[in-house]
Amino acid sequence: AAMTLIPDQAALMEQVGQLAHRLRLVANRHLQSDTQRFSALARHPFFRRPDQMYAPIRQRIESMALRLAAALPRVARGRCEQLETLSRKLATGLPRRLKSKSEQFESLVRRLESISPLNVLKRGYSYTMNEAGSVLRTASEARPGERLTTVLAEGKVISRVEGLGEEVARSAAETRDQTTGATDQMHDRANPSAAKRKAPSAKPSSGRKSKRPEQPGLF
Repeated sequence: AAMTLIPDQAALMEQVGQLAHRLRLVANRHLQSDTQRFSALARHPFFRRPDQMYAPIRQRIESMALRLAAALPRVARGRCEQLETLSRKLATGLPRRLKSKSEQFESLVRRLESISPLNVLKRGYSYTMNEAGSVLRTASEARPGERLTTVLAEGKVISRVEGLGEEVARSAAETRDQTTGATDQMHDRANPSAAKRKAPSAKPSSGRKSKRPEQPGLF
């Protein structure tokens, strides 16, 4: 029983020897594979002659540098000539253009001054406004007792309407009558029934002339 529980020393040594042999075989296999890979890499042109790999790139860079060095002065000279041409055009054309624009501006200023209300007032003219601030264009637009403001070239004059004059008053009354008549006609056309009711009935003539009422004036 004791012999079956405790392994034999010789058997253990044999197992250790077998494991060591297998380990050597695996190590030798990996070493051989890595050696082959390194040999293949050593035979590659990049590692054998690295300068040959960069030679084309170096040649392209040197060629581009030579072309740039040759073209740069020519381009710079062309740009300088363009700049000089533009400078001459600017030196000759700018004053002429400024003079033309200045003359146009002065002409516009003179035109504006000629039609300016201030210059019109300076020539002796004036304009009058009613209490609402509206400019009066005819005397009939004013009302007796109304406060008016007359604007002159320098300052204002405040006045009050005392009368419109006979002709102006008559013209204003006629204008009002015409406006009232036109309004009534429009109203009658819009309401024919109302116009019939307002129409006066015919009366026999008594042989006496009717006295026409006088139209009140504005004074």
